This record gives sequence, C-alpha cells and structure tokens, in this order.
Amino acid sequence: MPVGVEDRDGAPAEPAGQASLTRTGALLGTPRYMSAEQHRGAPAGPASDQFSFAVALYEAVYRQAPFAGETAEDRRLAVLSGKLAVLPMHTRLGVPEWLHQTLVRALSQDPAARHPDMYALLAALYEPARASRKRTRPAFFVALAAASLLGLAGFALLGSSPAGQVAVTPTAQAAIAGGKGPAGGRPTPPPAPAPTCAGQTAAAGTVPTVYFVVDNSGGMNKGSKWTNVRSMVDSVYRGFGSQVSTGAALFPGKLASKWACDPGAEVFAPKMDDLGDGGIAAPALRPGQLLHALDVPPLGATPAASTLNALRNELLEQKQRGPVAVILATDGGVSCGLATSCEARDCDSNIEGTYGCSLDAPTCCTAARGLGRDCVDDGGAVAAVGELRAAGIPTYVVGTDPYPRYAQVLEAMSRAGGTARKAKTGYYDVADNAGRSSPLVTDVAHALGVCVLPAIAAR
Repeated sequence: MPVGVEDRDGAPAEPAGQASLTRTGALLGTPRYMSAEQHRGAPAGPASDQFSFAVALYEAVYRQAPFAGETAEDRRLAVLSGKLAVLPMHTRLGVPEWLHQTLVRALSQDPAARHPDMYALLAALYEPARASRKRTRPAFFVALAAASLLGLAGFALLGSSPAGQVAVTPTAQAAIAGGKGPAGGRPTPPPAPAPTCAGQTAAAGTVPTVYFVVDNSGGMNKGSKWTNVRSMVDSVYRGFGSQVSTGAALFPGKLASKWACDPGAEVFAPKMDDLGDGGIAAPALRPGQLLHALDVPPLGATPAASTLNALRNELLEQKQRGPVAVILATDGGVSCGLATSCEARDCDSNIEGTYGCSLDAPTCCTAARGLGRDCVDDGGAVAAVGELRAAGIPTYVVGTDPYPRYAQVLEAMSRAGGTARKAKTGYYDVADNAGRSSPLVTDVAHALGVCVLPAIAAR
C-alpha cells in the first residue's frame, strides 16, 4: 500500500525492520511502498508520498515491483541502495522512455534527487502523456493522463492493496483536495492548473508539427532581438509539450562568408515515435537540445524566401502525418532576392544606416558597391509564404523591433500566410508573445487542435 495509509485488516505484523515502521503505535505502511528515508526511521513526508506513488505506478506499467528480493529484508536493502530490478526486454517494449525516466527519478533513494514535489511529478507525467492518445500499447496511459490532471494519482485510485483495505492519511487527503495539510503543518500547494484547450481536436492517429524558421542574420545582433527570439521559441515549445512534433531551421545557412545568402539549414529535426501498427506519437520534450541548436551567433544576410522554398518539401512530408504550422521569426529585413539594385528606401544598408549609408543619401544597393543583394526581397518572401498557405500550411509571422519599412514586409507576409491578426499589427510582436498564454500560442494551438499546457514551476 502507499506510504501514508493505515492498514485496517488486522494482519499480524512481521518482525521489526521488515514489515512496518511505527510512530506512537500507528502503522505507516508496508515495506513494498516505503521510501529509503522511512526505512531509516524518518517519518513520512511529501517526498515519501511521491516515492510511494511511483512504486504503484511502476507496478501498473511493468507488472513487477521496482525493487526485487527474495525476502522483505532483501527488498529493503534494494530500496536503501537505490538499485532497481532488471527489467526483461519484452517488459520494456512499448513503454516510452520519458515515462521510464520520470519513474526512475521519483524512485531515487535520495529524497532531494526526486521531483521537486508531487505536482511537479504529475506535470512531468501529463505533458508527454498527451501524445499517448496516438494508440500507445496499454490503455493504462489514458487513465494516467486523467489521474495526473485530477491530482488523484497514487492516493484515491489505488483504493486497496494486497494487504487489505486502506485509509488515506491527512497528508494524502490534502494532496487530493489541494487544501491544508495536517493540523499545524504548512499548507499544501494548490492543484496544478489545467491546460487551455482549443475548440477543435487533432484527428486521431495524427501528430501536428510546429516548425520554427528563425532569422539568424547579422541584423539580429541589435539590442535584445536574438535573445527575445530564442526565449519566444523556448516558451512556445514548452507550451505545446509533447502534443506536437517540433522542427527548427536557421537562416542564412552560413556556408560561405559573412555576406552569405545561402538558404537556411535545419538545426532541429522534427521526430516521431513509431508505436507499431502504423501508430505514431511526438517524442518527449527536448528543450535543452532545442536551445543548444539555436545557440548560433547571428551573422550574414536574410534569405527568407529561399529558405522557405528549400524547406517546402519537408514541411509537406510532415503534413502527411498531421497539420503543420510554420512560425517565422524575423525583423523583416528580408534580402538575397533576384534584384541587383534598388532605391534607398528599399536598401537594407540605407534603412539600417550601415556602411555609411542612410535614407537621405543615394542608394548603397548597387553592384558596384557589392551590395546588390541587400535589397528588400518582400516579393520573394511573400510569394514563398503564399505557396505554403496554398499547400495548407499557415505561416505565423513574429516580428522583432522592425524598422518601418520592414514592418510593411511583416504585415504583407502575415496576410499571405493567412494568419494576419485583427490587432495593432497583423504580425505577432516577439515582445508580447514569449509566454505560454500569448496570442501566438493560443492561435497556433487552435489551428492545430491541441492544448496550451500550463507552466508548472517547482515549488
């Protein structure tokens, strides 16, 4: 039975150190569900409840106890050493790695190494479990997601154990109700917030894809543009969790010089978990890997059009598995088009005041100055976005501190992508869209038929 419940069946006790620990005569639990600190004589606490729940969930998933031993003493020593039983290969098949690692952490013999609290554990179970609706092997995962949302896991659903009927202790009751703990104790945290879900739902057997196409040109070095864009990508990624497959590309490709107009390159490939029998699911979150992939110093020009054109086939391939949304983050200074010269009002160097150029001076975008490809390529960028829309792939344009001429480009791309907002700007301002509840996240979630997952901080 889970730690924190009382045995009411009157079963005879085993020798001390093997069957139970007592506190003023009250039975705290059976060794099967007791944490290492309890085996050492410490009283049960929130970390112990987490361990107990993890044991029960581990048994439900793998159909065997996490700690093996011929006798109760053998199992007690296994818990104290943190040595998990070896799982047969056939037992691991079909169990996602994210679930296994989440349980292993909760079963740590050191309380400090476990999840920050029960709510953090439930959050770690909830986000990836959303993807399990794509025909995972055991129907258990459906119940897991529901139990996680309600905060009942490990307490109310277990009901009884081989040892007999159980009664939930005040600590467990508080965890279920989200109220105060035992008299004199500190209040327990409130239940984790529920996700915000769109009115529609992604079709069963499909996995939506969010693909970031990110401007990594030299212009992104100005101010906090690059920092803000990376923060936006990270928060949007976490907001969708494992409901979607995620990809990212940076442009330019930087294959030549600092003036590179090379099409962008994929730096974070969208992945799918093969569930067998044709089933697919998005993988577990990889936020650290995504941010590392974006850890590239901005440099070069802004070939947005050629980048989107180069990615089109991959995006269409992803669309065969489910709906796709592109998030294009740029300051709007798109360049590298076919033009070899342009007026000062359309020349990036004149607009930004670089290389001794200005809007009041003659154009710097001439072949003679070597800046012929520095002309604003709004026609090429708008056409590329429009072709994606025609293929059923909307593009959500996120702008970052644009010059007035670049803001016009952002507006035009938003309209071409079919995502122009009825707000102050048709595009999304990166400064206002870095959170999980931002208009960008909400709108993309609605288009893909997924939920916006709550931010659950460690308490």
